[in-house]
Order: sequence, then C-alpha cells, then structure tokens
Amino acid sequence: MVSYTPSLPPSPIRLSSSVLCDCGGLYTGEIVLADIIDADSWRLWPLGDRRLQKDKQFYRDMADVTPEALQQVKRNFQWIADKLDVS
Repeated sequence: MVSYTPSLPPSPIRLSSSVLCDCGGLYTGEIVLADIIDADSWRLWPLGDRRLQKDKQFYRDMADVTPEALQQVKRNFQWIADKLDVS
C-alpha cells in the first residue's frame, strides 16, 4: 500500500483525509491503478480535527442508533455534498 498526503494551498477549509488505491494487472499485461471513493474507504476531518469528522465512522461509533444520530449522519453527508457542489 502506498500512502499519499497531498499538499494543499491555504484555504478556509482544511481537511485531513486518507484514500486507499488498489492496483492490479490486465490480461494484456497493462497495470491498472484504481481509486475507490465511497463512504467506507475514506476519512474526512475538517481542520484535521477527528471530533469534526464527516465520514461514516460517526455511524460506526454510535452506541445506540437513534433518529437524532441518523439525522447527524445525514447532515454530515449533506455537508460533504455542499462542499462538492453536488446537492
């Protein structure tokens, strides 16, 4: 596994993230590098602060799944959609 941390320009929004890339080979002999982006393969911490996490880990860490906690998960994912301008 190769770890990569990009250098980002100064911004009002700083994020810490981690991404896993997989590679493999095709029957033609070509090497393929693939990146998956889904709620299970990344961590997103605004300002590098785990307490502000916007990824699915919030859901995993819940002691009890409540309607309020599920609303927080929804708000977290809406925050991400807003930052990506895909809402």
